[in-house]
Formats: sequence, C-alpha cells, structure tokens
Amino acid sequence: MQTFLDRSAQYIYSQHSHNQLSKVCIVIPSRRGVLYFKQALAQLSDVPFLAPDVLSVDDFVMQMTGLRQIDQVALLFELYDVFKEIDPNVAFEKFMTWASTLLNDFDKIDQYLVDAKALFSYMSEAKALERWQMQLGESQKDKNLKTDRTDRYFKLFENIFSVYQNLRNRLSEQGLVYRGMAYRDLAENVDKYILEKDKHLKYYFVGFNALSDAEERIIRTLLKRRDFAETLWDTDTYILKNKDQKAGAWLRYYKEGDDKNGIPPLYNKEWLWETDELVKGTKNIQVIGVSNASIQAKVAGHIYRSWNAEKEEGEKVKEENAQTAIVLGDENLLVPVMNSLDESVKDFNITMGLSLKNSMLFTLIDSLFELQRNLVEFKTEDGGTVRIPKFSHRQVVKVLNHPFLRRWELMKYSDKPHPKRRSPQPLSDGEGGIRPNQFADENSPLHRRGVGATDASGEVLEHKFYQKSGYEEWKYLKQFARDNRKNPTESEEILWEKLRNKQLGDFRVRRQHSINSFIVDFVFLKQNLIIELDGGIHEVDDNPKYDEYRTQELNAEGFRVLRFKNEEVLENVDEVLKTILYYLNNITKQSGIEVSDENSPLSRRGVGATDASGEVNTEALNPIRKTLREITERNRVFLSSKELLEIAENDSLFEVIFKHWNNNPQNAIKCFYALIDLLRDVYKESQDAVETEYLYQFYLILQRMEGILEARKDTVTMRSFKTFLFEFIKQTKIPFESETDESLQIMGMLETRTLDFEKVIILSVNEGTLPQGKRQNTLIPFDALSDPQFNLPTHNHADSVMAYHFFRLLQRAKEIVLVHVLPSDTYGAGEKSRFLLQIEHELAKFNKNITLSYPTVKFIAGDEEREEETKLEIQKTDDILAFIEKEITEKGIYPSHMNQYLDCSLKYYFSKIAGIAEEETVEEKIGVDTFGNWIHKTFENIDSEFVANGGVVEKEDLETVLKNIQSYLKQAFKETNQGLRAEEGMNYILYQVGETIVKKFLRYQLDNELFPLELLDVEKTLKVQFVAQVNNKTLPVKIAGRIDRMDRAGGNKIRVIDYKTGKVEAKDLKINIEDLAENLLIDKEKDKFRQLWLYKYMVLKQMTSKNGLTINGIKLNEVENEVSSGIYSFRNIEAGLLQQSIEFQEGETIQDFIFESEKYLQNFVSDLLDPEKPFEKRKDVENCVYCDYRRICGR
Repeated sequence: MQTFLDRSAQYIYSQHSHNQLSKVCIVIPSRRGVLYFKQALAQLSDVPFLAPDVLSVDDFVMQMTGLRQIDQVALLFELYDVFKEIDPNVAFEKFMTWASTLLNDFDKIDQYLVDAKALFSYMSEAKALERWQMQLGESQKDKNLKTDRTDRYFKLFENIFSVYQNLRNRLSEQGLVYRGMAYRDLAENVDKYILEKDKHLKYYFVGFNALSDAEERIIRTLLKRRDFAETLWDTDTYILKNKDQKAGAWLRYYKEGDDKNGIPPLYNKEWLWETDELVKGTKNIQVIGVSNASIQAKVAGHIYRSWNAEKEEGEKVKEENAQTAIVLGDENLLVPVMNSLDESVKDFNITMGLSLKNSMLFTLIDSLFELQRNLVEFKTEDGGTVRIPKFSHRQVVKVLNHPFLRRWELMKYSDKPHPKRRSPQPLSDGEGGIRPNQFADENSPLHRRGVGATDASGEVLEHKFYQKSGYEEWKYLKQFARDNRKNPTESEEILWEKLRNKQLGDFRVRRQHSINSFIVDFVFLKQNLIIELDGGIHEVDDNPKYDEYRTQELNAEGFRVLRFKNEEVLENVDEVLKTILYYLNNITKQSGIEVSDENSPLSRRGVGATDASGEVNTEALNPIRKTLREITERNRVFLSSKELLEIAENDSLFEVIFKHWNNNPQNAIKCFYALIDLLRDVYKESQDAVETEYLYQFYLILQRMEGILEARKDTVTMRSFKTFLFEFIKQTKIPFESETDESLQIMGMLETRTLDFEKVIILSVNEGTLPQGKRQNTLIPFDALSDPQFNLPTHNHADSVMAYHFFRLLQRAKEIVLVHVLPSDTYGAGEKSRFLLQIEHELAKFNKNITLSYPTVKFIAGDEEREEETKLEIQKTDDILAFIEKEITEKGIYPSHMNQYLDCSLKYYFSKIAGIAEEETVEEKIGVDTFGNWIHKTFENIDSEFVANGGVVEKEDLETVLKNIQSYLKQAFKETNQGLRAEEGMNYILYQVGETIVKKFLRYQLDNELFPLELLDVEKTLKVQFVAQVNNKTLPVKIAGRIDRMDRAGGNKIRVIDYKTGKVEAKDLKINIEDLAENLLIDKEKDKFRQLWLYKYMVLKQMTSKNGLTINGIKLNEVENEVSSGIYSFRNIEAGLLQQSIEFQEGETIQDFIFESEKYLQNFVSDLLDPEKPFEKRKDVENCVYCDYRRICGR
C-alpha cells in the first residue's frame, strides 16, 4: 500500500537533487506525520543525504518567528494580573472558572485574524440591544430589554478588548507569545520572517485541510512567489465531488477558489492529488454496536488479537508498510484499550499524551482534598465550647483503600521484593465477572472446598480473598488447588486424615486453600494459622528465599505460618499434631475464642481472631487494616486525627494523610511532598514507568505551585489553590510518542492526520463524539461567531473537519472496524454517528467493492451457562447432612431457623450452612435493625433492673421509670448505636420516634397491667430436647429460643413475651384448627405464629420434664401455672398483648399439646434432613427484593 506520505515524499524527492533537498522546508499538520514522512523519504535513497527541514505547522510557526511560547499556567496568571489592573475587585476563584475559555477565545481571534476591537464592540451592550430589537420587530422596540442578567453579561465584556491588548503587550515585552499570537504575527509579517531571510529554496505544505485564516494567508503569500511554495492535498473523488459531503467542503474551496470575492484557488500549477480509493477500493467494513462504552476496549483488543492470529497462521501476508491503528474517538478509553491488549502485544506505540488527571495518582490527590473538605466539627462530650474536627468514615475508607496506599502497606510489612504482577483486569456483571464478597462462617462443609458459595455443580461463585489477583490468575489457582486436593502427597494425606477425624477437637481446617496469590497446604482460618508441609524441593535453588517471601506476604495478611518437613509427619505425626494444637490453644487463649461456639462474633466476621467481648485482636495486623476493621466493627462514623493516630499507633503514613490542612494551601503542599516521599519507594518497587513519571510530574507541579503561593500569598485561598492545582494537573500530560515505527498505533482522531493504515479500528463512533456536536467552549455568542465579518469557527466548521479526518482515514484502509455504543433508555444517548449512516446509505452504494457487515458481541458468563445459574440448587451431600445433624443436636433449632428454611431453603443454606454473611458496613443513620435493637435494649435494661431487685413491679415503680426514661434511652442508644449521633438530621427524628414509642408503651402498661406484676426473667435462652427418627437414625434434637421477657400476671398466668418494632396484628397469630395441619409448616406468612408456638412448647416441655423449670430460684410447674405466649407490637400498642391461642384439638391437655407439637417438629426435621430435597430458591420472587443473597441467586 502506498500511503499519502509515501507519495508526497516520492514527489518531493523527484523534484530536487540531494544538494537542493537540504534547503527545502516541508510543513505537515502533526509531529507524528513528520516522523512518518522522514521515514518515507529516507527509504528513497541508497546513499546518505542532508535531510530537508520537516516541521509540524506549530513548530514551523515558532521557528520562523523565533518567539517563545508561554505555558498555559503562566499565561493564566499573566491574564489575572492584567485583569487586576483593570478590575481590582475580580476574585481569583471566579476568574478561574472562565479564564481558560477566554484565553481560548483570544487564541481563535488571532488564528483567524479577527479585528478584536470590532468583535468586542459588536458584543457591547448598545450594539447587542440594537440587533436584538431589530430581530424582535417594531412591537418590542419600546420594551426594556435590560435585566440584571444582561447587565452582568455586558459588564464582563466592557473591558475585554483592553485586557486583550494589554495581555499581548505584556507578553511581547517578555518575548513571549501564546499560540494564536505567534500565528497572527507570522501571517501579518511573512515578508519579515520568511521572504526577507530567504532561508529555504522551497516550501511544501503537505496534507492540510480547514486552514485557519492565519495559515491560509501564510501559504497564499508564499505561493505568490514563483516556484517558491507548493501545496499537496490528500483528497478523494467521493468527498471532493459530492457537494453534500461536508468532509470536502474546505478542499472544494481551496481547489475552486471563490470567484465572487476574488479569491483564487490555493495551488499553483495543478491540484495534487485526487484519488478514487473510497469509490473503487476493496474494503471490508464491520459495524459493531456494544451496550456500553467500556466494552469497546475489549472488542478492540479481541479484534486485534484475531488479526494477529491470522498473520501467524499465514492467512494474511504482512506488507512491508502495513500497520494497524486503534483510533479513539473518546480519548478517555486509552487506559482501558491498553489493558485490553494481550500481554504478548509488545510492539505498539501511543501517539497521544495521557493526562495526569487520568492517573491513579490523581484519584488519591482528589480523595485527600475530599477528606479535608468533608471535615465535620463536633462539640466535646461534656458539651463544652471547644469544637473537634473529625473526618467522615466514607473519606477515610476511600483514602485507605486506595491502591497506592495498599501497595505501600504491602511493601512496608514485607522487606523482600515482590513479584511483578500485571494489573488485575476489572470484572463487571454481564461480562463473566464475579465481584468479591466476604464469607463469615468458616465452619461449614462448603468451606471444605476452600471457597465461598457454589452453584449446583459445585463450581465457585465467589472468592473470599480476591484482592490482588486477576480473574484469570484466580481461576487458575482454584483449579490448581482442586487438583492438589485430588492428588495429595503422602504426608499431606496422613495429616489430613488426622485433622478431618477431629484429633484436634473442634478446630476447623481447610486444605489446599488459596489466599491471594498463594495456595497453602492447611489453614485454620478462624485462628489465622497456616500449616505448610515442605518436601526436599524447598531446600534447593531459590526456593528457601521464595518460602521466606511467601511467609512474609502471609504474615502481612495477618496469618501465622508453621512449617514442617514431610519426614516429620511421616515419622512422628503425633508430635506434629501436638505442636499445632499448642499454637491453636495459645492463639485461642490470647484472643478469647470459644472454639465450639460458632455463634460468637468471630464467626460472623470471617478471618481474624476476636477476644471474648467481640473486640478484634489486631496485634498481627498493620495500621490500615486495623483502622478499616475498627471503623466497620465499631461503627465509627466520624474520627478525629487523634483517634486515627491512636488506632494506627502514630504510623508515619497516618501522620501525613490525616493531618488537618486548616484551609492553608501551604499545609496541603507539605502533605503532598511528604506523601511523595512515602510513595517513591512503592513506585520503584512496582517498576511502573508511567506512574513513576506521573509522580515526578506531580512533584514539578508542586514546586511551581509553591513558587506561586510564595509570590501571591494574599491571592490564593484553599479553594482557588485546588482549582488552580487541578488545572495544572489537567494540562500536564505524559507524552507516549516515540521515534519507533511499531505495527500497532493507538491514537486520537487528530493524530491520524496525513497517516494511512491498512487496518483501522475506530471507537466511539457516536453522535456527540464523532462528530462532537454543537458544543462550543467559548464566551463569544453564536451570532458573533457566525457573522461573516469575523468568520470564526462554529460547530459546523468542527463537523466538517471531523468528517474529513474520518473519511480520509478510511481512504486506503482495507480492513475497517467501526464500534459504537448502542442506544440506551436515556434520551439521545448512544445515537449512531451520521458517518455510519453515510457509509451505509451512500458510500456503500457508490462503491460495490465494499463489504458491510454487522457482527454482534457476546460475552460468555464464566464456566457455566447463565441458564444453569438461574436453576441454582444445592444438593444435601453427606457432609452437609452431617453438619445439619450436628447443628440441631448441639445448638438446636431456633424459631428464626425454622422460619428461614420454610421461607426459602436456599437462603437457609447460605446463612446457616455456608455461613455467607452480608458484608458489614458503617451506618450513618439509625437503620431498621439498629432502631429495633435500641428499643429492645431500652426495655431489656428497664426489665433487668426490676428482675435484679426481686422482679416485683408496682405501678409506682413504672411511673418512676417513665419520669427517668431519658437516661434509659440514652444508655441503650450508646450501647447499640456505636458512632451514631442523635442530635441532628434524620437520626434526631428517629430518636424522637423511638422515645415516643417507649413512653407510649409504658403508659399503656400503667393503664392496663394488673399490678403488682412479677417479672421472672429477661432475655432468657430456653433449650429443650425431643427424639426424632430420621434416615434410620435416632436423633436427640434440641429446640431453642431466646425470649425477650417472661412475667407472671394475675398470680399464676405465665406470659412468654416477644417485642416487635414492626406492626403485628391479631390475624397474624391465628390459624383455625382445621387449617393447622395444612398451614403450620407451609404458610410462609405465619412466621410469628410459629415463633409463639415454639415458645409455648419449650416452656411447657421444660415444666413437664424431670428437672422442671426453675427461673431465678422460682420453681414453675404446669399444674399451678397457665402458660401463654404473645407479642407486643410497638406499632400497634393499642392492641395490647397479642396472644396466640393454638390448639391441635379441642380440650387438649398439656401432654397432648406437647405430643402433637413434636409430631410437627418430627416432620420438619425429616424434611430438613431429606437427601432427596435440595436447597432451592423460593418460587415467588416478590420477597427476594431485599434478600442479602439475591445476587448469588441471579435475582
């Protein structure tokens, strides 16, 4: 394929001898085009020769004028100084909001050689009002068109011409220019800068389109001298002769001129060149629609891999100059595209800069500003006047979870080099990705597989330790772990047999379990203890160093590692077991873990030991992890700097990032300098060249900002400092351009000027992107832009420019892929670009050699089909049945367990067997659960006082409680709502609601109870046993429950009471005798009825047992006491105690009630342990909306 630059180089080379070429100047629109042209020219000669001057148009202008271009940030301050001279009251913050736009307008004014005085006069108040009145007509002329808004608008432009003039003068005195100023200077002084110097023999302008007025004047001036300049155009018959095609609008003007206005064509002897590639060339065009923007990058990566595969298989012959381009309509796709390329793709070049604003470093900087901005002040606990600023937990967690700080954390807590890993690829729903989750209960059969939830086939759904590995690495680790379990070594098999047979008691262990990037032999997750068995291979080569590194990595995760040689297990396994048990008991003793109690706080928090009070044992954890756990587990909504430093034990990182800036930019700069010092080693360790360059560029920015602050102490506030710093960051780009000619080029649309590629992938071919649409970043109104006397570019100009770049890129390409985002529900979003419609309905008809196709994009949802996921069910394996039997015979069946199983057996499995718990979050306002816990705790504290004082409650006692209710409410709130404040916002309202409920209930008791009332016990746990026959086994099944309150009213009536903060009505607690058999274990809505039934059953069963029921020294029996169970509903207090009146048959005795109850319990246990009945989803989905496990189920 002969490219346009190949042809241009060949033509120019043929026009001059080698001696003459060194005196030729060739001007090309872009620097990338300069590189390609030089390469094309060099290939034309077998002998060396002095090269001509080949310059981009910007370099040409600056070289000809000899001026220095000022950087944008310095220009902003120069502009501000000029404004201050004219308007001393201008605020820097407001100035920054429109300063860049104004400078852009000045640049356009100069590039298009506009009479600035005439333009700003046109925009003045008098002229504008005159035009508006003419447009409105005679009927509106007498109306006052001036408003406050128009006054403010015109005030802005009153002095802009003076600002424009003064800025230019100020820069000229320093020998500086902005870009447009240099263009104007050259265009108005071509004789001075070019013709009089007579530096070059001839000038060639290659591949231009849509010239600015300054560029056009420069070229026309040079063309007037005979054989002194020549233009080479890249045009095609399709865009040039099709009058309706915007892409050729400017080229037609340059070829034909404008006879009416006496403007000649913009070439000398002949028009060079016009091709017919678009109307005759063979092209395979694929138009691909995708559901969202991010998928475009994956599509580009996939297509490029497939093209490479074709080359490797010999299906395509690679031409010498054949290249591929991935062109980004939206340059924000640069990083996703880079990440989508296969690791085998080494030879690619990026011909565009990546803004510092797109870096991970910027997200950290932004998070630190957000952290400081969201400081909240609190009064001291004693109500003093001193206010303590505190950070919000949201910003603290966001900062501490930043990848750079996590990388620093890993590096600091391991002094060995870390292996270089490719960054993990993000996973999202719908693309086969699975999001990480935390699993709490390690004691279930599920975890013996070493993972979290599984689908019906036993395949992994989610993974507990997915933090550092990419998805592909994770899948490999899981498969490798499964293979290891199937093929254990002899020592592993011996130790596993001992461990699985409970020779260490109830300590739960997993084998071949993956933690981050490692697979460990055995792990006791509850105790954070890892056991490794090492063969002889561990003692050779670098393996000892790797084992040491691996141990340090695991230590950083909070694990202790014990290593044994295979021989130790083979020769004396009992000694190995004793050693392991010693460490397990030591860890358990230190942390207060109750090994046999899986209902302890530990089992609901996943890994990490806790003490007996539920506090986390953080001795082995680093400051970041300690802080994150402290925030989550203690619900720390706000934390002061002092509190954070105490948790982190004055760690150096915390001293830097959590120090108050006090609205002082100098403090912010000091913080950033200190952060750079901390992160420098992290960047070196990771050997990430791009991020390292970002860090260096940020350091340079800080130095500039420090100098500015020093010079302008009274000018820069914290707000303006942030605005200015972010402007600095936005303009700072890391250039990726190189001098290499790789086979893959990644570039923006403007970088493609003059370049040709055999294969092209263009992304974001949507309206609003290609072309950009009607967006105009300017302060100049449209009527002024479009007025012929100024001839400034509008959106129509931008549309025609983009159309030319687009179709010129297709001109010589053979394989073309155009990717666009499909329409969404949002109005106007995802509209297909007009360029695609022109190809489909116009170009394809002109050129019969175009093959147009519309491939679709499909993503495979992992190893299993999505249909299988929707049919998720869990078979009751022998392990699972054994686990359930142990649970119901040792801990018992609670009413909540029964109700959960009957509501949704799969939910029961996830919660009670798999131990999958909802990830803990910090509550900023009183939630439904915490509200209920608070009310319950209030009454628990009140009732406990009565029980402790003998249990007898007189009416006067309750009246005293009511008078002092605030102290009870505050104490209970403090106990149940750690970190929450009730002084303001929604919490204040909810606190008042809770206070009203408590007072209303107490008043109800005062009016309706029979005094004296005898409180027997509070928060009483009952547990009784019955014998069930299941699967040819006799099981001693326990029924258990925790009762809110037991009292005795009217002398002998024992009431088992449950408090409900939700609304309960009498109908919820009734079932007709004839419907009992059908509904008791079937009706999902009768959960409260079942709860009261089991409460009554447990009390009567205990009373009739051999030992009877004794509460607080009071022996209760069924003969002297009548038993009932009921609910107080705090949203239905006026209904009183809602009591359940269950009878299996009329006139039944207590023994009959117990006997019939146990028949139903037998049926429930039989169903629960039926191996033929898998755990499955409930059929109706209405109640799945608020279920914690709906994502696992696919609902």
